[in-house]
Amino acid sequence: MILKNFMICTSLKCRNNFELKNKISKAFNLGSDYVEIRLDYFKKIDIENFKKIVKPFSNKCIFTYRLNGNFNKRIEKKKYIIKELIELRPAFIDIEEKYYKKVLDLIKHIKNENIKLIISWHDFNGTPSINKLREIFEKIKEHGDIYKIVTNAKSINDNYKILSLYDYLNSNERNNLIAFCMGEKGLLSRILCVFAGAPFTYASLFNQKTAPGQLSIIEMRKIYEIIKKI
Repeated sequence: MILKNFMICTSLKCRNNFELKNKISKAFNLGSDYVEIRLDYFKKIDIENFKKIVKPFSNKCIFTYRLNGNFNKRIEKKKYIIKELIELRPAFIDIEEKYYKKVLDLIKHIKNENIKLIISWHDFNGTPSINKLREIFEKIKEHGDIYKIVTNAKSINDNYKILSLYDYLNSNERNNLIAFCMGEKGLLSRILCVFAGAPFTYASLFNQKTAPGQLSIIEMRKIYEIIKKI
């Protein structure tokens, strides 16, 4: 069996532009295909300097701004920041499904600029049934270019449940779905989702995890290189 080169996105947890400049270079030097810049970890975003740092890598970046906390108070500021960064033309912008209807103007702007949209759905408490996961997919598939469904593994069997989504989909849908489990018990699905059709999976930079159970980019690359030799 000839294996493709599996794509890995490294999630970056940065508090400021100084950390971003250091980490984004390290991530690509270590073999990342994409980096996810988690804007919600920044204490304050200096937009102009951010643009200068990211511009050389922008076509390999995912901008993710989790709209948590005091949503109603902060949403306009967060929408403004994302709109300002759209001119960098990132590879993707990640928007959570639960806020989709509240940011329709932002979604329209992203689509008008022909930037690919990741619609993400998370369950931090567990992994729903296979039927429920299918319902979730049907709900989000109309909204984005990439569909991201991430749950929390409470047992090894949850890896099977999340990966079974790929069997439910046609080939085009499979290639646009990123589905895996968080947590130590979800490691299998993080590794195997790309075998099922996911365009890429996620890793951390060293031990700087943005979600439980993330392997580092170094560990993920080593695992895939070993699998290729088998």
